[in-house]
Amino acid sequence: MTEPTVPTGIWAQPTPEPVSRSLPGSLLAAGVLLLIGAGLASLTAGIMFLAGAMFDQVPIVVNDGQLAEEQVRASLDIARGLAVGLGIGALLVAVAHLVAGIGVLRRRGWGRILGMVVSILGLLFLGLGLLGSLVAMGMPMSNASLQGSGMTAEQYRSVIGVTLAIVAGLMAVGLGIYIFILVVLATRGSEFAARTIDTAGSASVQV
Repeated sequence: MTEPTVPTGIWAQPTPEPVSRSLPGSLLAAGVLLLIGAGLASLTAGIMFLAGAMFDQVPIVVNDGQLAEEQVRASLDIARGLAVGLGIGALLVAVAHLVAGIGVLRRRGWGRILGMVVSILGLLFLGLGLLGSLVAMGMPMSNASLQGSGMTAEQYRSVIGVTLAIVAGLMAVGLGIYIFILVVLATRGSEFAARTIDTAGSASVQV
């Protein structure tokens, strides 16, 4: 009696199961922070667009010895264009954060690269803003700033100081967040290797 033959070849090879790994907490936090940044940038874009639209509703009042009506209209047009331009820029920033956040949460290599680029640009922008705020806090106050404000020099200096301190604090927090995202994405590159199974049953790695 002959023994049954064991099939050889690819039919005898067990099909490997794809390995499902949970997303590390640091990567999850980085992706969520990018999505939060997208939401904040979208809100900023909406505010800028709304501000640009409100410039059309500003009444033009011309007094003797001051700006002419054409100059006032030109100033309003410049302000409206600046607000719309900032809104478009904020909208692009929101899209970049959204795409990067989704890519990071899905362990895509392009999401990691885009997230690092967004973080570097955010660090540059917030770093310059923080430096400007610190310089503004140390600048002397002119008497023209007090005209029509109804405040004394000490009150005005206190209000401006508190406002700039809050802005500087928010920028410092943003810097810390972007540094965290950049460090996590730079040091967790191995987490973005996705294991896939080809048609022959062999495992391959795709970044």
